[in-house]
Amino acid sequence: MEGKQINLQSQIEYIEYSKNVQHSYSKAIGKLFDMAVSYLKYAEKECEAGKNAAYTQAIWESPLFYGCDCIPVATTELGRLGSKQAIAIAENHFLVPKEACSMVESLIGEWYLQRKRPIKKIVGQNSSCEAQNMAFELVKNEGYNVHRLDNVYRPPGCMDGDAKYEQLVGFMTKELEDTARFLLDGKEPDREKIRAELVRCNEAIDKVREIMELRKKKPLYIKSLATMYLLTGLGHYFGRPQEYLDLLDELLEEMKGETNENPEGKEVVPIIWVGGRGQEFGIYHAVDNCGGAIIGWVSDNCYTKKYDTTIDPIEAIARFYLNSQRAGSAEHRKTFINQQLEEANGKGVIFYGYVGCSFGGVEFEMLRNYMKSLDVPSITIEGSFQVGPPSGQLLTRVSAFIEMLT
Repeated sequence: MEGKQINLQSQIEYIEYSKNVQHSYSKAIGKLFDMAVSYLKYAEKECEAGKNAAYTQAIWESPLFYGCDCIPVATTELGRLGSKQAIAIAENHFLVPKEACSMVESLIGEWYLQRKRPIKKIVGQNSSCEAQNMAFELVKNEGYNVHRLDNVYRPPGCMDGDAKYEQLVGFMTKELEDTARFLLDGKEPDREKIRAELVRCNEAIDKVREIMELRKKKPLYIKSLATMYLLTGLGHYFGRPQEYLDLLDELLEEMKGETNENPEGKEVVPIIWVGGRGQEFGIYHAVDNCGGAIIGWVSDNCYTKKYDTTIDPIEAIARFYLNSQRAGSAEHRKTFINQQLEEANGKGVIFYGYVGCSFGGVEFEMLRNYMKSLDVPSITIEGSFQVGPPSGQLLTRVSAFIEMLT
């Protein structure tokens, strides 16, 4: 079926197709998809058994959660559950305007639908957007215990070591300490347990980095959707850290051996993906289907740098965040884009945001102008956060962009 568009209607259908058809040769990738699909149910089951779990972005902050014996439950996975029912609840029960960000609508509707389920804690990060900040307040009335983490804003020109930068580190460290106490129901965190989690996360980062390097030589062995899940797993391990690490070892062993991918030596166009991890999985298939491969990722899960395990572990998490693309000005994202363009020999950039997100739209326009200054073709696409197939128009735009680069 490669080379033709396929008519799949849901995220689960795309996952099953990617697992059983596109990656039928890889046991490791099959396990990756199995972990992804069972992630939420696993976290709920553990929570019902008396373990701690909390909804969060589950990206850079997960070592703090695991160090506090709490399973981080990624809000993006709620989006993959997202339904028309969730959107209707957001608009009719919470009176969220129809033109609001689809991510906010989907999440607040899903939290309402999940309100009788066992996971009751939410860690909201105030840097997300004002609409989501309002959502955090609204779901408190639905029985959730919400903790608000104040992320700091790193302005342009604020460099590691500057007095201003160190002030930001100090504030962020205190915010993370308060978050740890929330996860531990008021108890003080065990810093050595958190340090051990940083060591484990660095181990995972090293393995993912090696896989991504191998993928440059074997770009079709792991297709774009599977790569997205590989990277999101780096943020939260799908609730099962050791199982995820074992999976990475198995995938490395596969990729270092003889593989049956790309038997005809087909050339691919290396693409850089910037922004959110798209919920409409048909977009990933469209990129692969048209001769492209997303080789570089400037998204939330950073696999190009590690945590400093020689300093206070909570401060190390604060510094990791502040040196990421998420911490403030869009100027910081340029560094990561440049790195990926160079390392992956990228020929084009896809900026992905969500419908109704004016915050992301303005940032992407700034970055697209920057791409023009580098003479690098780029395209901005807006997708829906809730479940469902991408529109035909969206697929046509992506396909035309890739074909333009071939």
